[in-house]
Amino acid sequence: MSGRRQRFEVNFRKFCSSVQAGWARRARVNKAAEERLRREIGKREREKDSTENDEASEERLPGEAERRV
Repeated sequence: MSGRRQRFEVNFRKFCSSVQAGWARRARVNKAAEERLRREIGKREREKDSTENDEASEERLPGEAERRV
């Protein structure tokens, strides 16, 4: 009987460690994906800001300002 119990405990410990490893792997993958998303969002916001700045500078041409007034 003790042999079965010992085998069970060994297998159970292996199972628990594999489950923990799976959680750790999933956490690393999620963290990496979150970081990629943050970088992508930041990149898009910078592109959007630079596009808005370009459009704003185009609107303020010296000749146009005189015509508007």
